[in-house]
Amino acid sequence: MQFKKILWTNCLIVVTAMFFLTNLQEIQASSETMLYDTTIYCYYGKDLWVELPEKHQLSFNREMQRYVADGEHADRINSDCQQSVSEVLNMVGSSDPLPPLTIKARGTGTIDFYAYEVESALSGTGRTSRSSALSVSDAVAPMVEAVSEKLSGSDFAELSTDEAISWVLKLNTQRTKFGLVPGKRELYSRGQNTTGNNIRLFLDIDYFRQLDLSLKSAQDSIHIDIMDFADDPVGQAVANLLIKRKQAKPSLNIRVMMEYTCCVQEKCMRSFAEGIQNFNIGKVIQGVNPCNYAASASTIIEKLRSAGIEVFFKNGGDGIDHRKMVIVDGNYGLISGTCLSKPYFASEQFFEKYRDAINNLIMQGRWDLDELLKISDQDEDRQIVIPSTHDYLASIEGPAVKHLQASFIQSWLYQGHYFETAMSDHKLVDKYFPPVELAVEQTAGLVAVAASSIDAAVASSTLALPTGLNVRVTHTNSARGNEMREQMFAVMDAATKTLDMEFAYINPKEFVNKVIEVANRGVKISIVIPGKDKIDTAALWSYVRVNHQSLFLHKNIKVYEMYEFSHRKFMVADGRYTFFSTGQAEWTSWVYGKDEIFIVDSEEFAQGVQELVFSVDKLQENAALITPDLLRPLTAWEKIELEIVTMGMRAMLGGENESWETQEIAQTNLDKLQQEQQIAEAASAERKKVGVEEVDVEDELDNR
Repeated sequence: MQFKKILWTNCLIVVTAMFFLTNLQEIQASSETMLYDTTIYCYYGKDLWVELPEKHQLSFNREMQRYVADGEHADRINSDCQQSVSEVLNMVGSSDPLPPLTIKARGTGTIDFYAYEVESALSGTGRTSRSSALSVSDAVAPMVEAVSEKLSGSDFAELSTDEAISWVLKLNTQRTKFGLVPGKRELYSRGQNTTGNNIRLFLDIDYFRQLDLSLKSAQDSIHIDIMDFADDPVGQAVANLLIKRKQAKPSLNIRVMMEYTCCVQEKCMRSFAEGIQNFNIGKVIQGVNPCNYAASASTIIEKLRSAGIEVFFKNGGDGIDHRKMVIVDGNYGLISGTCLSKPYFASEQFFEKYRDAINNLIMQGRWDLDELLKISDQDEDRQIVIPSTHDYLASIEGPAVKHLQASFIQSWLYQGHYFETAMSDHKLVDKYFPPVELAVEQTAGLVAVAASSIDAAVASSTLALPTGLNVRVTHTNSARGNEMREQMFAVMDAATKTLDMEFAYINPKEFVNKVIEVANRGVKISIVIPGKDKIDTAALWSYVRVNHQSLFLHKNIKVYEMYEFSHRKFMVADGRYTFFSTGQAEWTSWVYGKDEIFIVDSEEFAQGVQELVFSVDKLQENAALITPDLLRPLTAWEKIELEIVTMGMRAMLGGENESWETQEIAQTNLDKLQQEQQIAEAASAERKKVGVEEVDVEDELDNR
């Protein structure tokens, strides 16, 4: 079996090499002859992009990944850039001399997802900051000025909902009036705590039931920020539902952002497979790389755009956008870990069983999410309907939705697109940030959710949660700090008795060290992760088993490996503080990704999550408790996989040492930590015995 794996791996490497070598020759032959209509941006410092009023035609060198301008054309672009930037500086009252500019271009067609520097003598260092902020309407100018000082003065500034709205209006004014694209440091990330929120929690296929109801209820706007909008029956069903809503109500504004890196991965591999089948490996279709062609020619993209829906890929070169959220009419939000693809809806057996029925619906033009759900409801074998990837959805009503909406709009602008250019600030607020009624005060116990704008039946895997919840929303932004680490650690530090968590991946050493630190305080910790046979990347299972053996040996930590693949992201501290997000305790979210994070302060909410998620997933029939005697040595093939992953992680983390932690080393480290803990506890007890004021064990350890 191991020999077969190695043989197949070598074959894949050889075929892949043939593909890229052949493709590279085609690209090199055509790189200087392909012309693209591009929009030019004059990059005046890290926070200011000035868009030229007209498009320019440039060659694109795929080998160098750069647009190329000849001498005469470059001189004209340089002149236009100097003039446009000067006009903007005059508008804002700046008399500073103009420094050298960096010229950037954003193309159309297959490459409108990325911005590249123009390869010429025009590129300069640019300014590091601008001296004057652009003005917005008088109604929000004072608040914008205060927010600007707050954001520039501290990476940990938190904005209220009103401040967040004003800040987004400012960014939109800059974009609308002057064509300026906000810089990453202009995107706010931390929202203040909001009260009076209603939340419902849905698991697995019930996510799609609620999504179906939510999209059908939309009257003014639908905003979708999704990591993977797959070109499969589920993705196509959601796309068709959006198209139906747009046709039924043309005034409905529908905007969709999807992650380029993840969406193209599936389509690129499919294009590659088709190339092998047709014996045209590396063939450039009309001068376009097959991977890019597969992305730009996606059936979903074409269908949505032809129906008048705004949709584009996000710039994957700026770190993966890992979010999965939907905002309906500015007052109803859906936040989840679920992508729009088959594994999150049902098992592969389900789609195989109903392949003919699904194809028949497509031929009849009746294909949408509602029809797909009807098929699943009719299946008596619930095991077939259970998704191969378990995940969750939280529906949210209340002030917290304003932070989600602000996050979507600022991301839309950051990607270089326009948002409601003809709409005044007042009308924009009325439409996209409508007033909300605060929910009643939180009551004891689990209660039925107050009347919702979405009247959905509560299914067996859906939890009715208390009203009036306190919620904090954070949008991760690598330019302003590591919010994922910060928010996770805040919940972990709050734990004094118990800490329960369920993640698909627990990779960073810093995260694991924090878990050990909390356990050393006497906190009882349970961790639920997928087992080797169900995790989507087996090498990550090996990574945890080898590098983080301390988790399996600590007396206060219990690790459960599920027999299914759970992609959920939950933490509950002391039965009160609940963390859930679109991201994981892994490197994509930890260092590079963009995610949405929610922290809820509610004992009733935490109790509901415990009952619905942890209590079920830790059952003996669903997971195995891993004890030291089950930490078997890795096979040779697992070690090879682990070494590849480890090398990749070292590169991602700037050479951080990810050495293997053997069971002996892990046990030695734990013994030392626990010995120090016992000494500190003994010292504290002795003080108490002789009448000296009791000292906290953690303080005693710090003193040591």
